[in-house]
Amino acid sequence: MLTTTPILSATPENIEECAIILKNGGVVAFPTETVYGLGACFSNESAVKKVFLAKGRPADNPLIVHICSLDQVPMLAQDIPHDAQILMEKYFPGPLTLLLPKSNNVPELVTAGQASIALRMPNHAIALQIIQKTGIPLVAPSANTSGRPSPTAAQHVYDDLSGKIDAIIDGGVCKVGIESTVLGWIDTIPTIFRPGIITKEEIEDVLHKKVQSTHLNKNEIPLSPGMKYRHYAPNIPIVLSSSFNEAQKWLQHFHHNVCIITDNDEAISEEKYYIKKLEHSSLYANFRDAEMRGYEGIIIILTQPDSVHPAVLNRINKAVSL
Repeated sequence: MLTTTPILSATPENIEECAIILKNGGVVAFPTETVYGLGACFSNESAVKKVFLAKGRPADNPLIVHICSLDQVPMLAQDIPHDAQILMEKYFPGPLTLLLPKSNNVPELVTAGQASIALRMPNHAIALQIIQKTGIPLVAPSANTSGRPSPTAAQHVYDDLSGKIDAIIDGGVCKVGIESTVLGWIDTIPTIFRPGIITKEEIEDVLHKKVQSTHLNKNEIPLSPGMKYRHYAPNIPIVLSSSFNEAQKWLQHFHHNVCIITDNDEAISEEKYYIKKLEHSSLYANFRDAEMRGYEGIIIILTQPDSVHPAVLNRINKAVSL
């Protein structure tokens, strides 16, 4: 393995080179519209093991497999529900992952022994080109150390995984900035296992039926990526508050050396603080930026939590540490 990992511009030549690396059992990080993914050929178990090893990812946490065409679905899934067909027509490509009955082609390692496979088609030209050039679907969990904020820029990948993977394709900043919505079925009922930018209400409008949500109880086996473990957290504490006044105790705790992320930056008049607006596209980047700048902690102030996107609330709750 290299001592450092090259960051490659997204030229046709470099995309072709990364496809060759993947075909030969290597691992390559590439951009999607959500976050950067760490790619390996889904059918190559030794390559998939490299993904788990590079990330330090628990073996019971299943991977999402990325495709570039609906023609690749039968290679991975079978007995596909009618609802899934409708959702694929609407959201493939897009930030939606579907949990479908896996085919016999899928190694147990990919699904962590589950009977379903997590499947999506990214809405990003570079990702689609890499998958197409490789000629086979790719597992592609977020290209970060497990538990860290997901990477939304090539430098984030480099900071976490340099020397552990073969290459990084730089596609700029990810537009969505949080992971895909994950939807499966429990007793034929459409069920959201991980919230994303595509909401429950939007899926209900497409399917013309109710959609439920689920969460993981302690010690349960995760059926989907993002259900278990502390996620999305930098190496500094994150706390949650409902107002600037309530946050005063935390300001003192961190000796006022903090980054404040808030849904209402106009309520904070003190210019001495490093204040960032709460937005899904920059949430993880702000976590990493605060860490890089040497702040002692991050205070997230939500004055109107009901107006915050549910996927953002989910990520915040999984990252909060105090």
